[in-house]
Amino acid sequence: MTDTKDFKITLSNADLRHIMTVLKPVVDPSAVHLQWVVLKCHNGRLRAYRTDRSRLHVAEVPYSGDEGDVTMPVLDKVPKNPYDVSITFGTTIITLDYGETQEIIRRPAMEFEVMSSLDAVIPSQTPELTISMDVKFIADFAAALSKGKIKRMDLEYYGEKKPFVLRVGDTFAVICPILKHNN
Repeated sequence: MTDTKDFKITLSNADLRHIMTVLKPVVDPSAVHLQWVVLKCHNGRLRAYRTDRSRLHVAEVPYSGDEGDVTMPVLDKVPKNPYDVSITFGTTIITLDYGETQEIIRRPAMEFEVMSSLDAVIPSQTPELTISMDVKFIADFAAALSKGKIKRMDLEYYGEKKPFVLRVGDTFAVICPILKHNN
């Protein structure tokens, strides 16, 4: 973990909101260390991670500032404004400067040593196959099912240019891939 005494980064307001939107659904209230976001800041790229032991969400955006690894809580609300957000990680507090307003958050008294294991679960080789699909169709089906007590959805793959099926028991959705043409 990086020594966070006055560790400072700056990113766009839209990028911070994107990170929090992507990572917010991942929650594990049973483990304190999993309620925080891990930020890896290197070479002008900020990679934000959050896991609940069953899934890992990652968002990557440009940033400027110090390099290293730090943690911060998920923000419930990021004010919309045109200013960049400066985040300063002090020893006991995190200060978010939104341009017009500031937010101060107390840092936890413990350190989290989950940094190296996060990248280990992300495949680094070139994928054998990429299937593009309309996110709205998947979200619509998942939202309809989430009102019940369903805990698992299966993805059935039938071939590269064929529709795939999202299935929960006898309920399913057939979703066509978005084919990419190379010419």
